[in-house]
Amino acid sequence: MVFKINTLIAAYQFSKDLKATSQGKDIHEGFYKLKDFLSKTAWSIYREVVYSCQFDHYFSFEIAYKKIELSQAENNASFKNAFIELRDCSELHSFIKLSYKFARNLEDSYMEFTIKLPMKSNGGIIDYFPLYRSWLDLFYNFHNTKFYYYLHSKIGRERLKDKSFEEYFKERDHYPYSSLNRRLIRRLGKTERELQDLWFLEYFESIKKYVFQLIFETHMDIILEINKEDVIHFRENEAGKIRACKIKVNGLSGLSRGGFIILYIGGELQDIGLMQSKRVYNLSKGEEVISTINVLLYPRIDHELFFLN
Repeated sequence: MVFKINTLIAAYQFSKDLKATSQGKDIHEGFYKLKDFLSKTAWSIYREVVYSCQFDHYFSFEIAYKKIELSQAENNASFKNAFIELRDCSELHSFIKLSYKFARNLEDSYMEFTIKLPMKSNGGIIDYFPLYRSWLDLFYNFHNTKFYYYLHSKIGRERLKDKSFEEYFKERDHYPYSSLNRRLIRRLGKTERELQDLWFLEYFESIKKYVFQLIFETHMDIILEINKEDVIHFRENEAGKIRACKIKVNGLSGLSRGGFIILYIGGELQDIGLMQSKRVYNLSKGEEVISTINVLLYPRIDHELFFLN
């Protein structure tokens, strides 16, 4: 490793270990085997709607079905026949139940480790020792950021009831660091302290989404991985704890289905980032296709990220 392990690296490793377990294989294979029970059109529509669900992780499989159901109910011809197939596919509904149960277990396990040291469970998502070890790594790295120290010691429960914080939670977009959220924070933050605390809350709310979605995208093989040696342009800017970069690379990476990107140097993991925008240029020119990707990079070392005196 080029740098010390951090919360997202730990989540990434957890997902790698998850893929080796029977339940990990059941979900991965269960999804991609659906194409054997559906027509090419129905499978393609369902798969693409699943990929389009942002930050819904393993709930995406059920949400995608409901989106298609709603679209055909509105007389969307392209979805009508596909929905009939999906509705009548028992394998799909069995898979949705399986994935929904896993999604709930994952979120429950995460909520548990925000409070106390997780214990190896019987029949839960961490009943396999290598997976439990990875989950412990995630626990320790998350708590080493000092998120909860800052939340309780620097903000406090009473201040969270302030009007500006209540408005922030009510209006924020679920997509981390969206332009809506950035504008909202600038509007609500009347003082330097308020701005600092609102940015902290954006980090705090986003980290859960990061962890769940990164595990999901890595597990389902939709995460974008790029070697920096293949990049034709890389520009990075840093403001406080936030690093943003613009990447240009030959090929169709800008059509990536996932929301996360992993950057390697010499085969070593260098950075994990959240893609903010993706574009493809010269699509009709074959080998001249260029993808431009704007990314928010997670801190390489997040130890005591919020330990502020």
